[in-house]
Amino acid sequence: MTVTHGRTALLRTTSLAPRLTLTSFALALLSACGTAPGSCFGPIERLAPEGAVLPTAQWSLGTKAGPYVFISGMRGIDPVTNEIVVDWGARVRQAYENMFFIAAAAGAEPEDLIETTVFIRSDAPHPSEDFFALRRLDNEVRQEIYGDGPYPSRTTVGLTELNGTDPNGEVDVYEVKGTFYVPCD
Repeated sequence: MTVTHGRTALLRTTSLAPRLTLTSFALALLSACGTAPGSCFGPIERLAPEGAVLPTAQWSLGTKAGPYVFISGMRGIDPVTNEIVVDWGARVRQAYENMFFIAAAAGAEPEDLIETTVFIRSDAPHPSEDFFALRRLDNEVRQEIYGDGPYPSRTTVGLTELNGTDPNGEVDVYEVKGTFYVPCD
């Protein structure tokens, strides 16, 4: 049975009622925020700060949507030369620096990072020694940034393909993407 109140229809079934109630509450909360000045829920903003790495295809470096900042997968590319850094440790560090630089254009700081996804390319057998070496380097960089924690959440994905090659012609092996939360004023 459906009961209509204004523009909102409520389903009265036991299986959907809890989900619908929560969904209705969330939508009501979001619509109450509106798009008024000072609200977090204005138009989506594509990020392309001057001095950042250059996109290699049809994708945005990052996007700000409400209080969230989503940074695309960043490789360890030197933004001055637009070339991949050769040393793996420096490459991982540069990928984080690239991510933080783009997020800063939307008002985010490293402390605002809530989640990362790390992509590591490694050949069979999988996971390989390279996979574990790069994961250790990622751990070291995170510790340099955040000390003994707390750390942003992280998912590490091993895969056999990744975009790009380094200056030696080797296929790139590391990429990090992140989500930041920037509270409203």
